[in-house]
Amino acid sequence: MVGPNVIQKALPFVGGGLILTALGSFGGLGVMTSSPAIFMPTFWVALIGQIALFL
Repeated sequence: MVGPNVIQKALPFVGGGLILTALGSFGGLGVMTSSPAIFMPTFWVALIGQIALFL
């Protein structure tokens, strides 16, 4: 399971996850500043989507 090149294989996935996290954070902050009324509904949609993808 853990081999000598596990870091080289996992690093692109870690980097991709960090980029998606940064985009989601900036998008959420942008929605919160531009129209706060739709922030909580989109938060719940994103949370349910995250749980669905995890499972």
